[in-house]
Amino acid sequence: MSDILYILKYSLKSKIRPRKNKKGEYKKQGVTGTLLSYLLPPIIFGIIIAPLFYITFKDLNIPLSTLGINIDYTFTDLIYSMTFMSLSLLFIINFAPAIIINLFGSEFTSVLLTMPIKRTSIFYSYAIDSLLMAGMPIGLFIPMVITYSMISKVNIFMAIISMIFYILLLLSISFLIGIFMSKIMGKTTANRVYMMTYFLGIFLFVFASNFFSPQKFNTENIQQIAQNFENAGNFFLNNLWPHKLFIDSMYGNIIPFGIIVFLSIILIYINYKIINSSELISKSKKSKKQQNIKIKNIKNPFLRKDTKFLMRDSQSLFLILYPIILPIIFFFTGQQIFEIITMVFIFIASYYAAFLNVSLLVEEGKIWPLPKLYPIDTQKLIEFKARVPIIIFSLEYILVTIMSFFVLKISLIYLFLIIPVIILIYYSTILGTRLYVENPKRDMKNKNVLTGREVLKIETITMTLSAGIFIPIFMYKLYTMNPFWIFKNMPDILNKFLLIGIPIIIMIINVFMIISEKRKIKTNMINWE
Repeated sequence: MSDILYILKYSLKSKIRPRKNKKGEYKKQGVTGTLLSYLLPPIIFGIIIAPLFYITFKDLNIPLSTLGINIDYTFTDLIYSMTFMSLSLLFIINFAPAIIINLFGSEFTSVLLTMPIKRTSIFYSYAIDSLLMAGMPIGLFIPMVITYSMISKVNIFMAIISMIFYILLLLSISFLIGIFMSKIMGKTTANRVYMMTYFLGIFLFVFASNFFSPQKFNTENIQQIAQNFENAGNFFLNNLWPHKLFIDSMYGNIIPFGIIVFLSIILIYINYKIINSSELISKSKKSKKQQNIKIKNIKNPFLRKDTKFLMRDSQSLFLILYPIILPIIFFFTGQQIFEIITMVFIFIASYYAAFLNVSLLVEEGKIWPLPKLYPIDTQKLIEFKARVPIIIFSLEYILVTIMSFFVLKISLIYLFLIIPVIILIYYSTILGTRLYVENPKRDMKNKNVLTGREVLKIETITMTLSAGIFIPIFMYKLYTMNPFWIFKNMPDILNKFLLIGIPIIIMIINVFMIISEKRKIKTNMINWE
């Protein structure tokens, strides 16, 4: 146990980012603070979502049989079974790749294996560390179980014991999958799988939110409605699912509870045996035969180099895809206000653009002063890197607009909004660059080298600017359809001047802000060089 705590303490310390105090000295926060920073998001989210579930479903704990549905469960059982199944699946497919990333892809694992430390201690310490990284579904699962126990009025002691063994069962399954996956994939592939499972989780949420949508049951055929519920119940409450055994064990059924306990103990024992005989190091792929490299003259070599880097990096690829995936989700969930979709796109893309640009600068900083040998000066190099996220997200916005033209039937005149979109993304990118070059000698162990204060500054400024541009545009659209009370007593010319003039003025101010930030970058370049 002491070995596990020692490795965990070292791992958490490596994740701690030094912060500058009032005296200008860099100091690291304690391990407890770092641990809380990982646990706080799922705790806060769980505290918010649990009361919502309780308020929503406390009055729906009615037997489905009273509605003419041939299932011996309540409507609450059906909803929560779907929730438990989704969270369980999300946890397994997130946690298994996280183990590979943390343990089998870690350079420190080979060092630990040379020490008098048990293999099981190494494995379980990294597993706990991975749980912090991929444990959000479990963080949501626990308050869901509590609210379900309160609504269904089951024995709270039995619910807690069943939950503990069910989580152990999920952990054991994840361990086995992680061990076998390490035999066939490396850290890079595991990162990509981890990213894909994140997107899968989003689409599962969309599926869940639409499964019981009013449109699905908007029919006068009562038998069809009953059949839809019965089909859903037969799927989510099938006795073969582990979460169904968990629900039955919460009600005090001994046989399902015994099966969960038995499977948990057996799988833990199997894991223990496999871990002790495992190398705990992911096998590297065989190196390819050396090939003759042909040097070609390529147009825009820096643009191609940076684009390839972003596409190969799993986290960067996620940041690139997420702003385009989110509007598609909005289309599924019925959000049909294009201005709102545009604002959400800008909120996300503006920060991601800054992050991607800074990550490109960090890669150059890692090999400094080699970039000084490039056939361009440093100022020009920074300008080239800023173009990459601008081009990517501008093309994505154009694609979103074209999709909205077909799905939401908007006018193609909205393509002109690409002008403020480019200005906002460009400003966010330049602002992120300026914040980075002010202190380029920062800790580069973590992917995100920007501090929380810097991130907050980027998000606050870009959100304020985008709201100032797009809210008046949205209000102008409403004004042309039906003038509301604010503008009824004002001249029509003045109303149009305000609603059109404010976005234009803010865009002009934003252009001057870009010029100002570029001057600051030039001044601070001496710190980087």
